[in-house]
Amino acid sequence: MAFTISSFLLLNIDRSRSVYLIKWVGQSQEETLRFDDLVVTKNLAESDAAAIRQRIDEQSQIKFIYEEEQTLHLTVLGKTFYFLANSFAKIYNLQGYKEA
Repeated sequence: MAFTISSFLLLNIDRSRSVYLIKWVGQSQEETLRFDDLVVTKNLAESDAAAIRQRIDEQSQIKFIYEEEQTLHLTVLGKTFYFLANSFAKIYNLQGYKEA
């Protein structure tokens, strides 16, 4: 059971768009990150941009991200998750997460 849960968690950290979104917002906390800027800097296709917009809405509902004046920010829960995801990525050398 523990193996299944930890494997699933690591896979999500390495490949999940939601986790990438939290990473991108967390990395930009010293500067402002707007959705439009995110689309340009990450060179997202239109379909990817729509998927990321959906993830922003989802993460807002679970209180990891909030949007204020069209700028994305992490909540306390989001910052905690960002810290844990970074820690797991370093411990388990998750290349997908590092390259995102």
